[in-house]
Amino acid sequence: MAGLGGISCWQDAAEMLIAGAKAVQIGSILFSNPYAPLNIIDGLTNYLERENIDSIEKLCASGELMSC
Repeated sequence: MAGLGGISCWQDAAEMLIAGAKAVQIGSILFSNPYAPLNIIDGLTNYLERENIDSIEKLCASGELMSC
């Protein structure tokens, strides 16, 4: 399952992954921020490090609430 629709920041992407998505798709945000993919990757990486989560797979379908 892929999460899409309204993803504009790393928090949006993380919410989709926590809800069970195995991938996220971004689109419209690229018109206003062509660096959005890089920002999302950096944000997710920082979040995983801060929360001591060693892989994105452990975030997927975890149902855990984020401490952003």
